[in-house]
Amino acid sequence: MRQNKFKTVLSCILGLVCMINVGMQTVSASEAAITQPVNTDSELLDLSTNIQIDGYYGDWSGYPITNITYTSNNTYSIHQGQLYTDGEMVYVHFSMNDLYTSQIQMHQMSITINGETHALGLYPVFADGSIDWNFFNNEMRALPEGSHYNFGVIVDYTKYCSSQGVITIYDSTHQDNTKGDEVEFAFSVADFARATGMNLSELGSITLVNPNIGSEGLSWMGTSTGPWLGALAAFLLCGAGAYSIKKKKGNAVC
Repeated sequence: MRQNKFKTVLSCILGLVCMINVGMQTVSASEAAITQPVNTDSELLDLSTNIQIDGYYGDWSGYPITNITYTSNNTYSIHQGQLYTDGEMVYVHFSMNDLYTSQIQMHQMSITINGETHALGLYPVFADGSIDWNFFNNEMRALPEGSHYNFGVIVDYTKYCSSQGVITIYDSTHQDNTKGDEVEFAFSVADFARATGMNLSELGSITLVNPNIGSEGLSWMGTSTGPWLGALAAFLLCGAGAYSIKKKKGNAVC
């Protein structure tokens, strides 16, 4: 009887050791692109999906969606946003509700990474990263239908961050019975760190807010799957040991 109990305890200890070892090996999982958003749904993300900033938005399918409530049209004007990072780039997507009858505004956002907040905007830029103020003050006010690719991310109003951005206008008159504007952009985590002076060797959390769309922010938090795998291994090992002994004696418990 004592020998059986000893085997059960030993199985549990081995499981816990497995949990500790796996957890130690994956402490920097955010750097290895093993991530999961805060607002995750019931289905697991396909992390092999490659998001392309090209004005075609089908590759966002399957990523968690945040509803953003705009207080107009009796609150039926609900926009949608998505945020994802692979540890090297941050990807963002906004889709405006059809009832929204204005052009989307993307130049007054704020982003909080690891608890530190900075201004963020999507501006028309030249090839060298400087803002095209003429375009911003004139053509930007009423973009024609189609996808516009001359956009980049500006941090703290003046600093260009290595990036890509596309704004798609489906209806330049923005009627309430036509598809609303759509936007996607991505920026380099390393270059954002350079522009802000932040140490972003690890991404703990990201929150992006666009007040022109609504108060709800897009959120992401880096997690390591290691401890969970370790806990599962410990449970399975312990359970297997207990089941084996119970099968023999009928009274073992772990």
